[in-house]
Amino acid sequence: MIAQRAIRFLPSAKRLLKQVAPDRPKVGAVFLLALVSVGLAAVAPRILGRATDLVFAGVFGRQFPAGLSRAEAAESLRSGGDSTVA
Repeated sequence: MIAQRAIRFLPSAKRLLKQVAPDRPKVGAVFLLALVSVGLAAVAPRILGRATDLVFAGVFGRQFPAGLSRAEAAESLRSGGDSTVA
């Protein structure tokens, strides 16, 4: 059977919904999971960015004494000739 375009969409859509009715909870779950997936895909880069900032702050923070601000640490690096990190 060759697939053809429906002449009237509404009756075809109603027929499809009646066919899917027994699986309505599953279809709803699929839509809910798709919505959650889109939300997580939008939020994930922000979370990963913050985690990366924390890791780098910890790695570079070990090189300096406690209580030193970022600006002071950057100035210390620049005065020492290291402009690649600061």
